[in-house]
Amino acid sequence: MIRLHADSVVQVYGLPTSWAITLLIGAAARLNRDRLRRALIGRRGQFAAIVACAVVAGPTLLPDVKDEPMLYQVGGPDIAVCSVAMALQVEKWSRTPILLTPFRALGLISYAAYL
Repeated sequence: MIRLHADSVVQVYGLPTSWAITLLIGAAARLNRDRLRRALIGRRGQFAAIVACAVVAGPTLLPDVKDEPMLYQVGGPDIAVCSVAMALQVEKWSRTPILLTPFRALGLISYAAYL
């Protein structure tokens, strides 16, 4: 029997419900990319991307939130949805704004830096 809830971050971090949902969100977004693009046209897409940035940055402003199991059970899927909204908006850019160039460079080498 798989537990869907845990009382500590150590327990919840390894649960399949903590990360599998985020992978499913990413896969569903990829499969429905054209439909999502149509839904996020113009100002609606820009607004969704701005809200998504705020949601993703939010936990960084609350240092103790990393000790809450709900961050991994609810925050993970929320951040996955927000990442999809941001990626769909950024995908439209013809070039990277100058202020974001360092982040783009980090994104290009992030996996190698992670390793």
